[in-house]
Order: sequence, then structure tokens, then C-alpha cells
Amino acid sequence: MCQGSTRGAVGTTVQGNFIGTDLSGTLRLGNSGHGIYLDSVNTLIGGPEPGEGNVIAFNSGNGVGVAIGAVGDSIRGNSIYGNALIGIDLRDDGVTPNDPLDTDGTQNFPIVTSAIPLLPDSGTNVQGTFNSLPATTYTLDFYANPACSPRPHDFLQGQTYLGSTMVTTDASGKVPFNVNLAPTIQPGQQVTGTATNPNGTTSEFSQRIVFSLSRASGAPSPGTPITIFGTNFEAGASVLIGGAPATSVSIPDYTTIYATTPSLPPGSVNDVTVTDTDGTTGSLRNGWVADFLDVPGSNQFYSYVITLAANEITSGVGGGNFGVNLSALRQQMAVFLLKGRHSLCYTPPPCTGVFADVPCPSTFADWIEALAAEGITGGCGGGNFCPTSPVLRQQMAVLLLKTEHGSGYVPPPCTGVFLDVPCPSTFADWIERLAAEMITGGCGGGNFCPTNPNTRGQMAVFIVKTFNLQ
Repeated sequence: MCQGSTRGAVGTTVQGNFIGTDLSGTLRLGNSGHGIYLDSVNTLIGGPEPGEGNVIAFNSGNGVGVAIGAVGDSIRGNSIYGNALIGIDLRDDGVTPNDPLDTDGTQNFPIVTSAIPLLPDSGTNVQGTFNSLPATTYTLDFYANPACSPRPHDFLQGQTYLGSTMVTTDASGKVPFNVNLAPTIQPGQQVTGTATNPNGTTSEFSQRIVFSLSRASGAPSPGTPITIFGTNFEAGASVLIGGAPATSVSIPDYTTIYATTPSLPPGSVNDVTVTDTDGTTGSLRNGWVADFLDVPGSNQFYSYVITLAANEITSGVGGGNFGVNLSALRQQMAVFLLKGRHSLCYTPPPCTGVFADVPCPSTFADWIEALAAEGITGGCGGGNFCPTSPVLRQQMAVLLLKTEHGSGYVPPPCTGVFLDVPCPSTFADWIERLAAEMITGGCGGGNFCPTNPNTRGQMAVFIVKTFNLQ
């Protein structure tokens, strides 16, 4: 593992390193910032030939951050994945949208519209469009990513290098591409690409054309105005929210759409899809949540409930309600914790019949047994799990911290923070550590209320804060 910076360097080459991980590519050894930071001229990070690429993973910043003013930095053939921000960040300011004729000083990325495995094991067909400077030749590199993104709003990085092709733009700066690459992706894998210009400057990874919304939720009834941010929006594009057409669609520029939401079921979580007139389409998964009937915008837990729903941790209790004031049950907590820790891609292994009071199979059995297998809880005693019992606040402190830090975690000794939590006592260390991590400040008046049951609204706050859900 290493961390790289090329501040002020000229003509540097960085190849064959493991940055943020070990030789297996699975151990999380990420740097506290970017994997590599480029403030340089004509640096080569990786390369298209075997052994030239770097593995850049699990860093707390970008995989590769590029400073304003860096010129001619080629980033090709690497395996970039699992970084907290984005894979390649030009200007070090988040995803940079494309612009017509590529006049903004950063290199546009290609738009991948289709990636299909050519079975049996005959390669991959990748199609899409690219726009940049007119009558110029570019190198497009393509990368495969897992079929499931851990969080619905994650941007693509580039885990597995697939190969490259050359394209030349026409007089309007545009060119379609249709290329067959030798490696064969698995069905459902997501493919992204970069463009490298004749000066050697590489773009960011290509993304869905819908980046974000000005707000993530609103009334189920029609009429909420929203702004959609993204790239490559063309006049005449259509907008669907949860499959229903948005109204009052207006497209002032290449990166902005104004629209008004349609009628949607209460508590529903909806994709936002934009389709250009040329057929280019992209979706923001779970981009819009129609408010739950029992969680109006004025509710103190509103933003946390919306975030929990958008991350597919829970869909509520049915009938358009979240159950915000109901007690969070131990069986529900098993799902919340494991989805929060492992992401929406996680599926627990089938149950085997561990707890006497948890029938196998049953709705929560897989989740409950997986939680126990990870050492987060041993149940409630006597071979039982007590699945329908409420989770008490003192129990919640242990469950959250063990899920976050691992089953072997031991919190520091208590000092006596809360009036109603004796120090020392069974749960005191856990409770005070939870407060120190700013997951909760207690129940007010200097108390923690350790034996009170948690409501589902409170649990939404705890899960969102513990796992830093966005």
C-alpha cells in the first residue's frame, strides 16, 4: 500500500502499485485522503498494457484527485474502486458535467448507453456517444463495475479494465461509438469509460446523465417543483419519476432541468429518469421519495426517514406509513443494521434454525441468524432471540457500535456522562461511546433513558448517523 502525490512534478510515471489495499485487492488499507493527488504536468498513472495499471481502492477521498491547472495527466488502465468520493476527480470538486464542444478546460467523458456481454465468453459490446473538440482523435478506455452499487446515488468508478478504442469527432464535436472488447462482462455489470485527448489529459469516469435533485422528497400529490442536475441534457428531453411523466419540463442548459412532480403513492421510493431525443437515457435510482403519511416535513425525524427509505433500509410498515412512533423491534433491527453496514447489495445466507423462537424459514430469520453469525448479538438468552421485543436504548448502543466497529470492539471506560446511567454499569461504556461519536445526545435533561424502547423514528437517526448514509 502507498499514497501518492505529484505536486509540481513533470513527466512522472506511477505504475503497478496497490494504493489503499493489499495484493488481494480486498483488504481495506485506505488513505485518509485521496489515493493519488495530481498537481503536475504530463504524469502517467497506470497504462493500457498488462502490469502497468495501479489498484487504487478504499481511500477516504477520491481515487485520483486532479488539481486545477494540472495538464496532460493520463489515467489509464487502472483498477479504481471502493473510494469514498469518486474515482477520478478533475478540479477536485466532485463530478464535473460535460459541456458542448468541451470549452470549460476539463476533458469531457463519454456516455455509455449500452454494455452487453457477447456470450458465450465472446467479449463485450459497448455503445455510446462522445462529444468534445471538433475533428479531434481521442482514446476511449472502458471499465467494468459490479452490477449493484452499494448506495443508490453512488457514482461509478472503474474496477476492471476492459480495453480501449480510438474515435474521431466530426465537425460538430460529436461521434458515436460501437466497440467490441475482448473481456466478457457478467450480465448486469455496469460499464464506464474515460476519454484521453491528444495532449494526454484523461477525463473523469463516465456517469449516468442524472446526477442529483435539488430536493429528494415531497408531497405524494402532484405539483412539487424540482431541479434536476446532470449532463448532456438536450432540448425536448422527457422526465419520468417513478415511471410517471413529470410536468412543466424546462431545459435551460446542458446540465439543468426544471420539472414538476406527478402524483405518486405515499411512502414510495422512485427512480428519476431523463431521456434525450436521441434516445440517450439515464436514471437516478431512488431519486425521489413521496412523503410517508405519518412523517410530514415538519416531523423532527423527517430527513432521516427519507434518507433511510432512499437507501432501501426499510420501506415502512405499509399503507403509506413509516410507523415513525412505533417501537423498533429486534427483528427489524437485524435488517436495519446489516443493510446499513453492508449496503443494499447485501443478501444474508439462508437460515439454518439457530434460535428456538425464530422459525426457519420466515421473513426475518435469514437476517437474524446473519447478525448472530457476525457476533453482533447472541440473542436474548435461553436459545431465543425475542424477535418481536422492542429494542431498548441501552441495547441499541451495543448493537450499533458492534455493527459499526466489528464484533470484537470494546469501548473505552465510561466517565459518568448521563445522570441516569451509573458508571460503571453493564451498558455505560457503550452508551457513552455512542454519545462521543455524536450518534445521540441522549433523551434530554442530561439523561439517556437507557431502558426506554427506541421508536422507528429514533432508529432512523441512529442508522443514518452511524453508517453516514446520504
